[in-house]
Amino acid sequence: MIVPTAESGRRLRNTLLRLSPGAGLLLPRILTPAQFLHSLNPDSTQSPPLRREERLLIWTQVLLETDLRQMPELFPSLREEQDLAWHRSTASLLLKTQDQLMENGWTMDDMARSLSLEFDKERWLCLARLELSYRSTLLQSGRQDPSLAWTRLLQEAQLPQSLHHLALLATPDPLPALIRFLDSCRSTVDCHVGIHAPETESESFDAWGRPRTEFWNQAPLFMESETATLHLSLTEPDQARRAASLAAQHQDHRAVAIALGRDELQSLLESELRARQLQPFHPGGLPSHRFSLWSLLDRLEKLLSRGSFHDLVAWLQHPGSRAWLQQRIPNLQAGSLLQCLDQFQQKRLPQHWHEIAPSNGSIAFPHPAQEQLIALKQNLNRLLQSLTQADWTQALRQFLDQAALIQNPNDLEAHAVVRDWLDAQESFRLDHPELGPALKLSFFLEEWARQPLPQERPEQPIELGGWLELLWDERPHLILTGFQEGAIPGSVQGDPFLPESLRQKIGLRHNAHRLACDAYQLKALLEQRRRGGRVDVLLSKFNAEAEPLLPSRLLLLCPDAELPRRVHSLFHPPQPKEDISAPTQAFHLQPQSRQQTQRRISVTQFGDYLQSPYYLSPPDGCLGAF
Repeated sequence: MIVPTAESGRRLRNTLLRLSPGAGLLLPRILTPAQFLHSLNPDSTQSPPLRREERLLIWTQVLLETDLRQMPELFPSLREEQDLAWHRSTASLLLKTQDQLMENGWTMDDMARSLSLEFDKERWLCLARLELSYRSTLLQSGRQDPSLAWTRLLQEAQLPQSLHHLALLATPDPLPALIRFLDSCRSTVDCHVGIHAPETESESFDAWGRPRTEFWNQAPLFMESETATLHLSLTEPDQARRAASLAAQHQDHRAVAIALGRDELQSLLESELRARQLQPFHPGGLPSHRFSLWSLLDRLEKLLSRGSFHDLVAWLQHPGSRAWLQQRIPNLQAGSLLQCLDQFQQKRLPQHWHEIAPSNGSIAFPHPAQEQLIALKQNLNRLLQSLTQADWTQALRQFLDQAALIQNPNDLEAHAVVRDWLDAQESFRLDHPELGPALKLSFFLEEWARQPLPQERPEQPIELGGWLELLWDERPHLILTGFQEGAIPGSVQGDPFLPESLRQKIGLRHNAHRLACDAYQLKALLEQRRRGGRVDVLLSKFNAEAEPLLPSRLLLLCPDAELPRRVHSLFHPPQPKEDISAPTQAFHLQPQSRQQTQRRISVTQFGDYLQSPYYLSPPDGCLGAF
């Protein structure tokens, strides 16, 4: 059985077990599309595939070592040397293009050999040259390229002789490579396609259960008031409060689920649910960037790469950093140390952390604090220098052994992820001078932040799930949050290498197909709850930063007679409950005056103040005069 996501497979297993007789049930194999394809050709003799951050490093090195001015078809406006940030962002774009082509078993070289001139053949020839350089760099690492391994897998994959029945269940947006493979072997295996829709709508799907764009992009969605309700909020914090209030109406929390359309709502929703004594739970796991170890490494990477005074203060504020320092500085008083650094910043406005502990004694710190500032600088210097040496992975291991705090099973899981990455770095070497440990750590943290860590399930949880798993959710009450354009349906705008027209021609996922899939899914969710259920659709006019948001175009797929009322409900100005001004760096304080304000100052006092404006401190008692 092939299902769209791992969470869908978990729900299917639980349902089969619940419906099985008391004697038990022999479960079938339940796999995602990628897991199914990989299971057809397991080859343990191959070297381990490259991690995504390693591929990003190789693409960055290729761009650094290539004279890109010789490729005007690919980079027409490139006139001067680009910085490392440009190479990094371009490498990320090339990696994204490579991954999207992999969905259909294509490479950049395949594109260059198959496309006609109307789709920028010269540009794809340049991309194929870069991909060739990428693969030649791979040979030095002794690792295999995931794109080549995936292409080889699709070419050599064969169904096992023991497989007689195969079911593709409720997967409206399968991998294009999966459909190509199933088409090639349909005569040798009994294929079943399960679609969550009545037989009367069979013509609106293709043979593999994918919604037809010409039907679903125009089909009206009926949202009766008895089943579905639209809630328009002014800001996303308002939306989070409304969603939590709707969830709190249920005594049995198993009857309600909240779907997150936008990731930005996650922390807001969790805070509002906890304020109502409700326990939020993420079935797919919590984002890694919310754990202490990720935060510790992120602050260390910023201190290593930028080294600003603010980076030092942020690093010192982390409990892990203070635990590491306490083993090196006797009687460390972190609070006093931070207070001294705050005073130093007010007096000197330092830019780099090396400016701490001035030797001229112009700032009167207490003697113990002065000694600790000097010790802090010495220990931090040794740490950062060790992280720039050839054996930097060992230095980072020692730092984490002494700094990282393990308080729960998630911390153990996070430590295992970092150890695996460090093990991979010891066998993966790139010799370009700009690809140092700081950049490698930055790439790792960027990719790790997208990988969730499992969360322990609390009692009576309120599940915060994703959009893709909702077809498999049986709860009678769904709360759909973040129903904004760009989130539902998802879309790709302005791709420089794979525009919408090219995606449609070569069979990749495109915006029209995403719209059709999400329109079908929304209708299925409404039909599931037409009798005895409820769907609340929540959206906002502004996000938490006071930036405007648009409603999802799915909400405008309604009968013509209903369109004026729907537009009014989506665009009318809701009553503001709070100020939605964008946040600023400072706010106005009104301290009470301790003495009578002086209304006159001498010319000499005013001149002294003008000589030192950076101290931001006019003569005592003269604020009123200024």
